[in-house]
Amino acid sequence: MAGKSPEEIAEERIAEVRRTGSTKLDLSELDLGIVPEALGQLPHLQDLDLSINRLTMLPDILGQLPCLQTLALGYNQLTTLPEALGHLSQLRHLLLMANRLTELPFVLGQLSHLRTLALHDNQLTTLPAALDRLYQLQGILLGHNQLTRLPDVLGRLPQLQHLDLNHNQLTELPDVSGQFLHLRTFILSNNQLSTLPDTLGSLPHLRRLHLNHNQFETLPDVLVCLSKLQQLDFSHNRLTALPDWINRLSRLNKLLLRDNQLTTLPDSLGSLSKLQWLDLSHNQLRTLPEWFSRLSKLQRLYLNHNQLITLPAVLGQLPELEWLDLSHNQLVALPDALGQLPQLEVLAANNNQLTALPDWRGQLPQLQQLYLHGNSALGIPPEVLGPTWEEVASEQEQRVTPSSILTYYFR
Repeated sequence: MAGKSPEEIAEERIAEVRRTGSTKLDLSELDLGIVPEALGQLPHLQDLDLSINRLTMLPDILGQLPCLQTLALGYNQLTTLPEALGHLSQLRHLLLMANRLTELPFVLGQLSHLRTLALHDNQLTTLPAALDRLYQLQGILLGHNQLTRLPDVLGRLPQLQHLDLNHNQLTELPDVSGQFLHLRTFILSNNQLSTLPDTLGSLPHLRRLHLNHNQFETLPDVLVCLSKLQQLDFSHNRLTALPDWINRLSRLNKLLLRDNQLTTLPDSLGSLSKLQWLDLSHNQLRTLPEWFSRLSKLQRLYLNHNQLITLPAVLGQLPELEWLDLSHNQLVALPDALGQLPQLEVLAANNNQLTALPDWRGQLPQLQQLYLHGNSALGIPPEVLGPTWEEVASEQEQRVTPSSILTYYFR
């Protein structure tokens, strides 16, 4: 293909699809400025990928692809969409993310078989009312737009299961009674919300709710009604305490509370027996309660960037714990009991005030990563400690084995 123009490459691929009868055509990442007219010669096409090009407009010939089920147009420079898109009666998935759309044509409401509509990273301020005819739409992605209110039409989509409105300018949500009855995932992160309507509790199938990066000072009481909730993200808010009723969210398996202002934890949190992932990092916790031992399903526990001085030995009673982050606290010692964690793979205790280590040689059979940097009193030189977590995560350095660190320390 060396030396060929994007248009020539596209024409060759179109000719190949026409020759073989393939139902898929990939014209992505070719630096195309226009859509080849020859596309109109592929009426059997079902899957067309034009993403990651330089398209500023779409030709009417797209409407001549009656069998098209997936149309990917993301990461271009589109400012408008042609009326001809309304002719794609079999379209299931329309991907328009990362363009420059400020409005949508009413003809999109004619796409009665549409299941997925990706519109994130555009410049939309509203949605056309005609979208309420998308009776089969299950997912709509509207993150990174300029919406200041929840468009009314969204509440009239009877099969909607996934709604993403992250990074908009929402300051409140309207009454949603009788709406969103099949919604399972509601993403509202990075807005300006501080309250929720009481009717949010009427969403009977909601499983995932993301409200991180907003302005909440307390967990709204309406959440207690969401009995099927499995994942809740309230990271990066202004929470100073958690309500006692949090134990009524008994199906939670993931609770993210990073970067708030929590100083204590309610005993009721220990009743969330299905919890697998708990992020309490970047808060103001000084101690941990004994009820942590009841979180027997916990696999990941993030306690970094708090003010912890000591840890309870009961942390060693978490049989499924794989990841424990204790970094950036004020710990002077680690409990011997941590050596009883049979599944622990990662232990980060860097940037504390540790003066000694428990002798875990021969224990922690699954441990693959041990981070102890920033504890000068341990006397372990940098070349033994190996790369930091940040260096390993960015694949700059190969990590060292925990056994080599412990062997050096107890030499």
